[in-house]
Amino acid sequence: MDKQSLIQLIETGDMWTAESPAAFMLLYPFMVGYSQTSQHWGFGFKAVIVTTSHDYGRQLIDKADDLRVAKQLMYCYKQTGIGAKYELWQKYRQAALDSFHRLDSLDLSKLSGEEFAREYQDLVDVFSQQWAIPLILEGITFHTEQVTLPELRRQASQLNTRQVGEYFAALTQPEDISFAAKERQKFLGLCQAITAAGLGAKITSDFGIDDLARSYPKLHQQLINFQKEFYWVRNGYLYSRPIKVGDFWTLIKEEITTKSPEDIKREIEQLNNYTAITQERKQVVLKKLDLTDSLKLELEALGSFGHWQDERKEMNLRGNHYVGRFIDELAARTGLDYPLAALVLPNESAEVIKKGKSKWLPVLQKRHELSIAVVDNKGVWMFTGEDAQLINAALSKQAHAGVDLTMVEGMVASRGGKDSITGVARVVLNPHKDKFEKGEILITSMTRPEFVPLMRKAIAVVTNEGGITSHAAIVSRELNIPAIIGTGKATEVFKDGDIIELKLNHGRVQRINEHAIAGQTHDKGSNT
Repeated sequence: MDKQSLIQLIETGDMWTAESPAAFMLLYPFMVGYSQTSQHWGFGFKAVIVTTSHDYGRQLIDKADDLRVAKQLMYCYKQTGIGAKYELWQKYRQAALDSFHRLDSLDLSKLSGEEFAREYQDLVDVFSQQWAIPLILEGITFHTEQVTLPELRRQASQLNTRQVGEYFAALTQPEDISFAAKERQKFLGLCQAITAAGLGAKITSDFGIDDLARSYPKLHQQLINFQKEFYWVRNGYLYSRPIKVGDFWTLIKEEITTKSPEDIKREIEQLNNYTAITQERKQVVLKKLDLTDSLKLELEALGSFGHWQDERKEMNLRGNHYVGRFIDELAARTGLDYPLAALVLPNESAEVIKKGKSKWLPVLQKRHELSIAVVDNKGVWMFTGEDAQLINAALSKQAHAGVDLTMVEGMVASRGGKDSITGVARVVLNPHKDKFEKGEILITSMTRPEFVPLMRKAIAVVTNEGGITSHAAIVSRELNIPAIIGTGKATEVFKDGDIIELKLNHGRVQRINEHAIAGQTHDKGSNT
């Protein structure tokens, strides 16, 4: 796609945006995946725009195009199902996992420049392949908001706004727990085992991992096994840093010293019973409503899509670990800083290693300033320099149009048993750097797995992006905390320290006066 065609698309369209701190090469595999999506489905997005600038990335898709793709996807689900596509993805997923496993035993530092480039390219190829099929699910958000939810309101016109939101959330909740909840389930199980061994009372701040290894070798081995299984869960799009055994040990000590054994047992039971409770809740809601078979199938599809998106996210974080290893090795060999090494494509890496950073530094610095990638079914097209600046100006002009300075509206993903909640806003774009205190309201562009520790501290969550099957929606319902998602501009409207109110019957977030009581809640009714 040429520059003028792209600018025209931006100026005449209405883009939705997902954004986060990001390194280019941790975004590149899904860019390639987007270019392959239509080969599997027979339809796909006309264009996906990905911008990176100074370690921050954005993905943009036209809302009308998004809705078109989602309608085609929902039609496929209703007519033939998507089981065959899911099975093919499982094969690609396993191929990627096999590749990851092979790289575990490969010492990248011992490879020649050409061998390094081939291994890097092979990784990106297999990683991109498993991205291609489930990326079609990016189109589901606007279908949910503009088609499925309004149809539920029409067929269940006897319900009030709060009831529609509760029933919709219940009927679209995935029946399998998320990978974040699985990690939490096993983490709490380990905490329980440590307490049962009589270690709970002995834990102090100076009882280290070496003390555990000497005194409780079996528990130490369980911790090592847990770390091997879940070292990747806090990865993001900027850095990919495995969680170390000692880090998990610190979290375990904090958990055991701040929660009673009864609290831990209760949470484990809730997680163990999640699927049964979710299924039962769906059956209760369905018996109350007289819905058409078509709408029932559509609601079922959203639950299935949510589970698939969660599986896709797990693979994303796993794969980013290995891409990150190549970036680190390239930085070590060339002397490039990590952000610049993360701008080197696999097919460029051999030359960068051979000729050193001096020749490539001006090119990479220009890319770091601003790079714009446009993906269609023909490939990935890159823009830097003046062309990128012109494209970015068109994007910025659209992004800042019509921003209300006091209020945003979105979809209620979880009520948390409340009709409204008031608290202190905290805007977090980088969960590894930005401050967040327990009891605040988390405001962000979109949540990702590295946000889960913050979500556990939050009394509510508000996001710019996301639909009923998004990470924020699924995790907030698992945690039973209020969440309003897909507001579009929350991170621009609200500032740290603002006192805001979430009106959970209407999906509205409002800045209120400074005399409001932080943390005040107004409970009217209960969860379905």
